Amino acid sequence: MTGIVQNRVLHVIVGAGNVDYFINCIRSVNRCKAGEIFAVYNWIGPGDRMAIEVEQAKIRGSVSRLVVQKNEQHTRTGSLYQANNLGLKWARQGFDYVNFIQADMQMMWWDHNVLARAKEITNWHSERGVN
Repeated sequence: MTGIVQNRVLHVIVGAGNVDYFINCIRSVNRCKAGEIFAVYNWIGPGDRMAIEVEQAKIRGSVSRLVVQKNEQHTRTGSLYQANNLGLKWARQGFDYVNFIQADMQMMWWDHNVLARAKEITNWHSERGVN
């Protein structure tokens, strides 16, 4: 043990309507070894549901948790915020940072400079008594 405390990062990856993008996003984050992944797939129809069911076992081997649920289309954002809230509940296990990623936008965790900057911002606020 080096005595260095590791900051735990949780990546909440949400996908809907495109299993290939969802898998690609998970692979991209895993490639950086930048934290744990909580993945949620909001299927949008029977074909989409079948596609995610076929890939579930493979995906589960790459994430800390996978949730597959029906996308509620009666709102403008569907089940996106519901999925993000599930990720926040998971983060209560002791994560220091949460990174939200919409898989269909192909947003990726580029490198550890993102975490370094987040720490700077957090420290700046803490030094000033801002929560």
